[in-house]
Amino acid sequence: MNFWQHLNPTQIEKIHSISTSLKAKEGEILAHEGDKAESFFIVLDGEISICNHVPKKGSKILETLGPGEMIGWSWLLKSSHWSFDVRVHRKANVLKIPAAKIMQLMEKDSTFKEAIHLCVIEVLASRLKNTRILFNDLYQNSSRENLS
Repeated sequence: MNFWQHLNPTQIEKIHSISTSLKAKEGEILAHEGDKAESFFIVLDGEISICNHVPKKGSKILETLGPGEMIGWSWLLKSSHWSFDVRVHRKANVLKIPAAKIMQLMEKDSTFKEAIHLCVIEVLASRLKNTRILFNDLYQNSSRENLS
């Protein structure tokens, strides 16, 4: 899902004005599960993976995201923390957007706030759909193993 699709050029410029551009190397961790969620990321190019630690199995990739996709929505919730690790899968350029600054912009401009909320809701809907597919695959494989 392209984060930018519901934003007009002025709104996109607002985001760029508060963002930091990062060049991230393969394997680099951008966020750790449990850390305070004080920002979010938008992939400009490359690939970023959302990973979950599985006891006795290590880090497992839940989803890999590419250009235009948003990573992180926990910043919208007060006192929230990252739910997953965010790792660079393939060398990437990303925008890092500080939560405090975008919240200030949202408070000043209700149209901007609505657009950001719509973007985040679409990201959440997409991630829920992908999680359902992942669980379906997982349970189908588990039931096959149980039948053997």
